[in-house]
Amino acid sequence: MHSNHLFLVTVDNPDETDIQELAADAESSWDHRFGPRLDENNWYTIWGFYYKGKMYVREDEGKPFEAQEVDEEGEDLRDPFRLAMGIAAIDLQLYDAVGLSLVKSEGRDKIDDMTSDELLEAITTEIPKDLSALYEKASGTKPTLDYEKDAYRRYKASKGYELFMNSFIPPFACYPSNAYDWRCWDCRENNYETFNSEKNAILLVDIHT
Repeated sequence: MHSNHLFLVTVDNPDETDIQELAADAESSWDHRFGPRLDENNWYTIWGFYYKGKMYVREDEGKPFEAQEVDEEGEDLRDPFRLAMGIAAIDLQLYDAVGLSLVKSEGRDKIDDMTSDELLEAITTEIPKDLSALYEKASGTKPTLDYEKDAYRRYKASKGYELFMNSFIPPFACYPSNAYDWRCWDCRENNYETFNSEKNAILLVDIHT
């Protein structure tokens, strides 16, 4: 399965003016911090580069990045922070949202209509309630190796929520682990700092998981 992942990265040479060089700089920073965490199943394509308030995309690996505001489906690409928050909300199954775009989901439609601030409030309010309900259902049950329908959701939701809460710039979790645990990572060395439009960028990467 392929999915979009977003990474906060450091631009080591912000004085550079060529966008291709800046993108290569950001990619090098990402590869240094996250590359070793990919496995043989995680082939990937870096298709988006957000820097100084502009989004640059490329059609294929090796082709130049070009400024673009919307994707092929008309989705706004000018705010990758909102895109990341939407990804986090869907992965946490906020409002029982379904991640597969071909599957009808009222929860996903609701998420699509919300702002970043609204999603942040909803995630921090609703997901703890969901987790409480999931653990309440598991209360008093004995450990078993048999399949338990809520176990995977409980595991993913609890782990995802802790990663979400361990982010200085939500939902970009600090201390990246791998491409399976979460899809928005803060790969900056100084991940306790606010976003700096001169020194920081966001890479959009399609990764197979």
